[in-house]
Amino acid sequence: MDNLQRFILEKWTQNDYDSLLLFVKEQADFKYKKFHSGIVPNKSPHYFIGVRMPELRKIGKAISKGNGRSFLKFPKKNYYEESILYGIVLCNLKTENYNEFCTLFDSFVLRIDNWAVCDLISGKSRDFNKYKKEYFSYIEKYIYSDNPWAIRYGIITMFQYKNNKEYLSEILNRLNSITYDFYYVKMAKAWLTAELFVYYFDRMFKFLLKNNFDRETMVMTFGKIRDSYRISEENKEKVNFFKKKYLDNTL
Repeated sequence: MDNLQRFILEKWTQNDYDSLLLFVKEQADFKYKKFHSGIVPNKSPHYFIGVRMPELRKIGKAISKGNGRSFLKFPKKNYYEESILYGIVLCNLKTENYNEFCTLFDSFVLRIDNWAVCDLISGKSRDFNKYKKEYFSYIEKYIYSDNPWAIRYGIITMFQYKNNKEYLSEILNRLNSITYDFYYVKMAKAWLTAELFVYYFDRMFKFLLKNNFDRETMVMTFGKIRDSYRISEENKEKVNFFKKKYLDNTL
């Protein structure tokens, strides 16, 4: 992609942003648009321009070489690509302090209204590790939000803590406490639970035997464990044996 230098700006204007949006639309891949709109079922096909992630990352990287904070004033939520570029630029900012980091991601969470925007940005900031310990406490407010997309953001962000045993007990407490009846919340719970089996199988199997998950989330969790390439067949068989007993008791 050529001509990205013109998007390295110290002060963005509406005309600059309109020019960027026109450029993004010129990069559309209509086959990809059809595919992508098909896997984000709660959004209209018109929400997607159809630009692939490698191209969006290049554009976002160019914008980030200039004044990214100035850019963030302009993206709306009319298109998926707008929210992704917002997230990419936000993730590339060098934050001044922890409070600014939290404020910036609060602004991003307000934009989330589908799983694709949530999952591609959550926990991806260049400064995430700088504030990782404090941010684990901060995201509790998302976990217990009444906004299902904020809850999913909190769950997906906890993936960044999955291989540190220091956080395991609190992650499990949070997963057990989430009762929001929304498919994409339940699937995030199942996905993270299955991922934790990779690192702490014995502890997680005990958790599986006794938790507060509803039947749908449990079935999703069984599916995610089954599909994992990093859980041994022996351990999968142990889970599968419990699955049969569980389903027999909940039919």
